[in-house]
Amino acid sequence: MGKLNYVVEDVDRVTWSEFWKNIDNANLIQSWQYGDAKSVAEGWVPIRLVIKDRDGSPVALAQVLVKKIGFLFKAARLNRGPLLMAEGFSHSGDRVGRSLAALQALKIESKRRKWVYFSVAP
Repeated sequence: MGKLNYVVEDVDRVTWSEFWKNIDNANLIQSWQYGDAKSVAEGWVPIRLVIKDRDGSPVALAQVLVKKIGFLFKAARLNRGPLLMAEGFSHSGDRVGRSLAALQALKIESKRRKWVYFSVAP
């Protein structure tokens, strides 16, 4: 598999819901409603992202929860994600490679957004 150049973009609820239908192994922790609940209960800010390939096709979804620590720092966590699109939706083939490339894209995005601490539990 060659180098994958994925981009990460914010996504709104309507688009998230459409993409969610094409997720192979969805889980509660990555659901829109879970992010809303964490926001109300614990003050985490959910950031909903779509990871796209260089052609603009969606590859995965990720909900990252972000919380301010002090005045300057933000901690972010990604639990049980990113969620890959179903086989045949946008890609076929190496799921592990796509997962790793999506995580790499999120790592780069974490630096761009200046998240000082970024925890991932795939």
